[in-house]
Amino acid sequence: MRQVLSRIQPSGPSIKNDDAWPSILAAILDTYGGLRFIVTQADSLADHVRYDETAIVIPHLTVREPIAWRDIPFVIARIQLAVDEWLERGLPNEAHAREAAIMYALRRKELTQRSLDLSAIVET
Repeated sequence: MRQVLSRIQPSGPSIKNDDAWPSILAAILDTYGGLRFIVTQADSLADHVRYDETAIVIPHLTVREPIAWRDIPFVIARIQLAVDEWLERGLPNEAHAREAAIMYALRRKELTQRSLDLSAIVET
């Protein structure tokens, strides 16, 4: 049995999670009230945001990639909490950001049921 296990184990370098640059969590609001969740390096956040979208970076929180599947619902909940706190401080000054914030607040009132089922959260 031990010989069989030694043949199954992969050879070569082991996978390490020594990411020198931890990733940030961000939410992107579009003008239709949609919310996207982003886990990326801080310097590549601009690659995910279009000109009429609003990026909300979660302050003082960094993560290591890849995010484990079991942790994805908690990451999503933390980002939604930060967006709700951002909206409680008042509406932004930019016209597109104001529109996005109003539409997001309307969507949150309309869609009250939240799912922690990964098949309902993940888009493929």
